[in-house]
Formats: sequence, structure tokens, C-alpha cells
Amino acid sequence: MLSIANYLLDVTGKDPAEEYRGMYDDRLSCARLTGFHKDPIGLFRRCVEAIGLVETIVPTGGDVGVIDVMQPNGLVTIGALYLGKNWAVQAENGLLICPAIKVHAAWSVS
Repeated sequence: MLSIANYLLDVTGKDPAEEYRGMYDDRLSCARLTGFHKDPIGLFRRCVEAIGLVETIVPTGGDVGVIDVMQPNGLVTIGALYLGKNWAVQAENGLLICPAIKVHAAWSVS
């Protein structure tokens, strides 16, 4: 999710993850702090709407969302950048460009 926050900071000049930066040092402490695994959509929604993004049902290129993707360890819910046809996600082994198995929610960046 932090890669999406970095993208939004670059594009909008506003940091949706400001309250979380530097507050954790590993995946487990991040999960405890943010509650991402309990409510990833709610966390993402709070962060992006705090910087003024509006939810959309028809994402366009450059928009962000919470999607399900298939990774080697199974189905994963993750923040993603919409590229127009596929989504870009920061996976464990680098950038993954793939279709979404499910789009939970998306927000317009433009």
C-alpha cells in the first residue's frame, strides 16, 4: 500500500500515509498499527479520502483501488494503480501488472 501512497504523494502533493510513515518496522507491526488485514478497504478509503479523492465505479488510467490478485501464495487483497486495462501492484518480488480478480473499490485521482 505504501507504493500507492508514494504515487499519490507524487501526483497530488498530499500524503495519504503521513500518519503511518516511520511508525512501524516490519510487516507485522504495520498490520497491527494500520489494521490493514482486518479492513483493507476501510483503511485505504480513510487514507485516500483524507486527501480528497472521490470513489468511482469506472476507474480510468491513473486511478487507484483495492483489488484482489493471484500471487504465488494465493489470493491477495492489495492497493493498486489502474493502467487502463490491467492493474499495477507492488508484489513481493517487484512490480506485477495483471488483471484484477476482483475490484473492491476505486478512487479517481484526476
